Amino acid sequence: MSRLVFSRKPARFAAARLAGALMPGRGATVGPLSLEPDETLPLPTPEWLRLRPRLAGICGSDLALVDGTASAYFDPLVSYPFVPGHEVVADVVDEPGRRVVVIPVLHCAVRGVTPVCHECAAGRTNRCERIAFGHLEPGLQTGFCESTGGGWSTDMVAHPLQLVDVPAEFSDEAAVMIEPTACAVHAALQYDGSEAAIIGAGTVGLLTLAAIRATRDVTGPIIVTARYADQKRLAKELGADIVCAPDELPRWVRSATSSLLTGDQLTCGCRRVFDCVGSSDSIQQALRVVAPGGEV
Repeated sequence: MSRLVFSRKPARFAAARLAGALMPGRGATVGPLSLEPDETLPLPTPEWLRLRPRLAGICGSDLALVDGTASAYFDPLVSYPFVPGHEVVADVVDEPGRRVVVIPVLHCAVRGVTPVCHECAAGRTNRCERIAFGHLEPGLQTGFCESTGGGWSTDMVAHPLQLVDVPAEFSDEAAVMIEPTACAVHAALQYDGSEAAIIGAGTVGLLTLAAIRATRDVTGPIIVTARYADQKRLAKELGADIVCAPDELPRWVRSATSSLLTGDQLTCGCRRVFDCVGSSDSIQQALRVVAPGGEV
């Protein structure tokens, strides 16, 4: 059996960036991602469990690795070589019939860090301050940590606190969407019903839109930016009031919120802006269209 491994090779990372600029995904042919024989990872402590991935998603952060566009900001929080794949549905090897999804965050309790950090003590494990410490190698989450492996393989390990059992009626294809959907639901819970902009109509953007419509009372228009025809169609089907090209967002926000212009800056804007792209350009655009006192 085989696994995909991402190694620290700066020259290949640069080559992937050049190739990916020509065609998305082409970085895989020249970059530091390689197909290697699978290895049996040691269990960090006896309580850890061995998993056999059934299906793993491909996140936007994974694509950024493949095409060499991932930010170097997170490099100290990653341990090489690592197996990508943090959206995972898997079988527990020593518990036949048990199918689980993985909560990828490698927080204090998972790392064996005591006492736990302030954020973990408050229940905000996604903000753990000890993600480079404990009995694991550094890593924000499973799929970026040498010690845990990832879903792009046939063998990985996980702490029991990371596992959620999958209902029998869920297909693997549905189960593998649980992790990105959970991210979208957390974002939707910050929505207050007023006008909102969702930047990006990829998986996370569309899931955020669906989560808002499913869980919140909507009073203001929801504006979604989309690049491709399928994204635009799905955004409308999922309840977007306005779907526009990314460069048209300021104009539509101005119209929806009755904003005036001061130079290039809107005098008002959307009360909530959801950046579902996470690039420097999308962050700048989010700050441009958010209302004074609003939230991104």
